Amino acid sequence: MIWFTSDSHYGHHLEALGRPFLDDRMDELMIENWNNRVKPQDTVYFLGDFALHMRFEDMFLIFSRLKGDKIFIKGNHDRRNGVNKLNWGSQHDVLWMHTPDLPSNIPGIWLSHYPHRSWPSSFHGSLHLHGHSHGHMPPYTNSLDVGVDCHNFCPISLEEVLKLVPRGDLRA
Repeated sequence: MIWFTSDSHYGHHLEALGRPFLDDRMDELMIENWNNRVKPQDTVYFLGDFALHMRFEDMFLIFSRLKGDKIFIKGNHDRRNGVNKLNWGSQHDVLWMHTPDLPSNIPGIWLSHYPHRSWPSSFHGSLHLHGHSHGHMPPYTNSLDVGVDCHNFCPISLEEVLKLVPRGDLRA
């Protein structure tokens, strides 16, 4: 199964965003939510901002508790904190993803930490998944914020993405 998520910000409770946590319960809840959904054989595309203000050793402990093969798309807070030294299946700045699990009318999915207004094949039905905005961007055709703030602090499946993403023709 394929999953998507972003912006966990482990170690940083983001009170300014209205997260209902002022202590380490946020990290534990997100680990539990992840592991309740993701199986060891699943693939999780993590679209940036894994941790913030956290020692590498603590980041490693959290990472090692998370199930699945984890593919990493770098976020704006991931450049200096050592998150790239974690055992990701692969690491990317952006990624064009195609899987046979997609309906035939969707040529692929553009994965980026940042929301885009256009992306490869955006005028031909491709989708765009992103994080970074913590649910503060208005909905945009064929694009979806997969950040934990938008999805009850859980990764979301490809099937959920296909149901949630607002579909339309960007050529109109």
